[in-house]
Amino acid sequence: MLARLTSCCLLLVLATTSFGQFAKGKVAPGEVPFTPPKKWAMLIGASNYTELGKLSYAAKDATAFAAVLKDRFDFTSEAIELITDEDSSKLKPTIENVKKALDRQLADPRLNDGDLFIFYFSGHGIGTPRGDFIMPTNAGISDVEMQGLPIKDIVASFVKAGLKNVLFIADACRGGEKNSFGKELQELGNKANIAILLGCQPGARSYEYPRLGSGVFTNFLIKALADKEVRDPTSGALWASNVAESVQKKVFDYTQRDYPTAPQQPSSWTEKTQDLLLGAFSESPLTSAAISKIKGEATKLTPGRHAQALVTLADELHTQNRPEEVVSLLKTVDGIGQSSPSSLYTLAAALNDLGRSKEGAKVFYRLSSQTENPYFQRIAQMQNPDRRVLALDRAKAAKELWKVDKSWATAVLVWQKIKENGTASDKLGFLISATSVPGTEEWYGKAFAAEQSAMSGHWPEALAGFEAAIDQCTDDLSKRLLFSLVIPTVAVSEDAGPTKRLLAKMTQDPDSRKSAWVIEASLLASRGLRAEAVPILTKLLNDNPEPEHLYYAVRIAGEHLAAIAEPIERESRKFPYAWRAIAANGLVKLLVRGDSVAFQQSIENAEKYCEDELGVNIAYGQVLIDAHLNLYTNGKITEGQFVHMASTVFLLMNDKRAEFVQDAEAWQLFILCGFMHGRQYQLLQIIESDLATQLKKNDLDPNLRPFITLIYMAAGIDREVHRLGTSEGILPKDTADWETLKLLYWQLRDEKVAKPMQVPSPLGLSSEMRPVFEAVKQYSEFSSRIKITASDLEKIDPQHTGGRILLALAWEKAGYADKTEVLMKQVLLESSGGMPFIQEKASSWLYTFYRLRGRWKEANQVLFAQEVFQSGNPFHGPLAFLEQNKIAKLDGTWTCDVSVRIDGLYEGFTQIIFNGKATISLRSGEIVASIRLADGTQCQVEGRLDELGNATGTFNLLNDKFKVSGKFAPPQIIDSIPELSQLGPMLLGLDKGFRRAVIMFHQLKKSPK
Repeated sequence: MLARLTSCCLLLVLATTSFGQFAKGKVAPGEVPFTPPKKWAMLIGASNYTELGKLSYAAKDATAFAAVLKDRFDFTSEAIELITDEDSSKLKPTIENVKKALDRQLADPRLNDGDLFIFYFSGHGIGTPRGDFIMPTNAGISDVEMQGLPIKDIVASFVKAGLKNVLFIADACRGGEKNSFGKELQELGNKANIAILLGCQPGARSYEYPRLGSGVFTNFLIKALADKEVRDPTSGALWASNVAESVQKKVFDYTQRDYPTAPQQPSSWTEKTQDLLLGAFSESPLTSAAISKIKGEATKLTPGRHAQALVTLADELHTQNRPEEVVSLLKTVDGIGQSSPSSLYTLAAALNDLGRSKEGAKVFYRLSSQTENPYFQRIAQMQNPDRRVLALDRAKAAKELWKVDKSWATAVLVWQKIKENGTASDKLGFLISATSVPGTEEWYGKAFAAEQSAMSGHWPEALAGFEAAIDQCTDDLSKRLLFSLVIPTVAVSEDAGPTKRLLAKMTQDPDSRKSAWVIEASLLASRGLRAEAVPILTKLLNDNPEPEHLYYAVRIAGEHLAAIAEPIERESRKFPYAWRAIAANGLVKLLVRGDSVAFQQSIENAEKYCEDELGVNIAYGQVLIDAHLNLYTNGKITEGQFVHMASTVFLLMNDKRAEFVQDAEAWQLFILCGFMHGRQYQLLQIIESDLATQLKKNDLDPNLRPFITLIYMAAGIDREVHRLGTSEGILPKDTADWETLKLLYWQLRDEKVAKPMQVPSPLGLSSEMRPVFEAVKQYSEFSSRIKITASDLEKIDPQHTGGRILLALAWEKAGYADKTEVLMKQVLLESSGGMPFIQEKASSWLYTFYRLRGRWKEANQVLFAQEVFQSGNPFHGPLAFLEQNKIAKLDGTWTCDVSVRIDGLYEGFTQIIFNGKATISLRSGEIVASIRLADGTQCQVEGRLDELGNATGTFNLLNDKFKVSGKFAPPQIIDSIPELSQLGPMLLGLDKGFRRAVIMFHQLKKSPK
């Protein structure tokens, strides 16, 4: 809804703006389409072969196809290079003539990269292991690869020439050896938007038919070009993909009667996302009232008037959220050279609605560079989905747009971008400016005053302000824009009176009700009431949902996904080229049907139509992590299964880390999956490498700052937590979860917290953080008391690890060490969701507690358990394995088995494990571990040990060098910890590429002195 409302904003601004100056064209007779302004063709018909068998119709077919291009598609004779072995042809189709003619045409200075270029060949073809070859008339069968023309090379020549709109057609056999060069052709075609249509399948024949007087393929190709049923029903566009689909079906059906065991079936490589426009017919069944007025004069339409009619219809369909039809219409307008800034904007917005983000980004780049209109320049910069456009640059473009135009519609556009991408001062500065624009309606001021309340954390006032603004607004479109402002606030609020009323008002509006249902279902899911969300999602899925609604339904349903699986599968079939619908269907196939093959195919299809592998990975990863976390929380899968999924998503994301730039959504998923798999120290080194400049300049995307701060919390680097957690850019009220977590961190780090919370209520908290919020408030209250009684604490039953540890500290303050010990032991073994400072508090408290009481074995077991649980945790640095009342001497020699686990070491492997034997020598602060792997490979660890047993050094494996750290127990106390002799110490290592190595020494045996 937000994307469409953004475009509605633009329509308000453009209400008095012309569609641009359309080019004047000649009057088109009824059945002559509007075509791209410049077009070229090279047509070859080879019938009279010297060695290969003579063909009856190949030359005639090429001549007939040339006539169709001239008569129906307005190709000039000068633009067509026709080479046949008919008497009238200037050139004969020999290999020399074809090569020279193609080189000459591609070198023509009048040929531009955006011109339509058609290459057609009719004649003999032969398949070889190298690919398919078309055969000139002087080629022989003895040396096909020397005398034929490889199709792949011809297509590559178009790519090299920089052509962007090429239709390659070969009506030829592909007899000989089968091959798989189709994938190579498709990859070449995608580079330059080349549609490829071949007469038959690999190893098969193309037939000539005397009763047709032509080759069957060319016969149906020419018919398809004239068939009104093949054209797009909305725009009248004739697309190469639709022509290919028609020819494939008609040729197969026709030849199957005569050749039931070997029917001819053409092959094609055409994509909807990279389609080729051959022409746009004015006599198409257009139904819009705007088009109907012009339809009666269809024979008199100029390209400009036809384009303006299509743009008008596209705008109408865009407000109805029919993006696929909008894209078809406006790509038609663009294909005939009649685009304007406004039509390009609407095209880009519709492409984004479909998730075709790379296509949309290309259009936005065109718009920002090809127009001098400052409004369109700024809006293209701030709306461009390319993640290389930094958040702060989007905010800058939004602020500049606000200087250009201060209308209500522009205010909504600008605020949405500044709110998403701006700093705290950007947000507050805009809100002050927006509420002081003279001459605005009263509801306008109330709306942005409500936004100010929301940004200050005063949620009830914000909701009441929005409700008052909506009640006073009478214009439907403006009210929908108001709903777009309301959505973020309502989405994080409680199901209280104002929220219910606002959602009810949204539900009454046909254009907003689906978003209201999504919010209502999300609120229920956030409180753990997913079963109650199912009826709402069912209502959504039965009301013509959009692709994004299908995706959200999968995310919200969680463990109840099976209840809505059927309508998701049904509705997703309506959007075969919308990647979010493909993703939703694929996730249902995996999570409900258990069909991993269909799931993998859905990923490939989604990437194909989205053209953004990282965006697809994020979408799939979010759902998979949500689903597995939900299953783990409800006891339906083990912690190991959940951690394995987190690791898989982490490694997949890591492969695309170079594409992250400062994309907050990508970093968020990557960081959270890393935490779930205990990779916080790996993450620290990654962000300090990948974001080094931004960290140094304090120039991080505001949306990214909380997650980076969380990494520093995990590593206990207090100075960076202070710097990033309090610097300009984060508004604590933007996310109550973040504020709660930050206060929990400082309380566990023994810092005084001035206020229990920075927001006056828990509005906006997730269900996971709600008990932590309560625990933070209660602990702050207890800390201020002189005396805490047992009866006070018996009433508290926190549901979260963070809450339990605060309760444990409260019991300590009350003087009940035994109860504190019980709770601390619980916390020690629980998952903290990637927040090791929680376990650090528990482990250090228990370690000190046991040490002061002389319980050495238990103190050592605490430290050993934490080293296993969080190998390399820097919080453990000050602790040491103990021997009675002193630190043990760290000298000795061990022999042991060793396992080396390395993540992402080789392409195609996410993890590989090496096993072997090791000898560990500890002498005077030095450590040397000599390792011999099972395959005979020799490697070793070298480093230093401090008096507390902290090891640092390097691990060399083949050509890889890892920086390692860990903690060693002295040989003297091995027997006191049976687990230690079995599992042994662990070292965590990272190489330059941030691949992680875990070295595990186990089955330790003390060597004799």
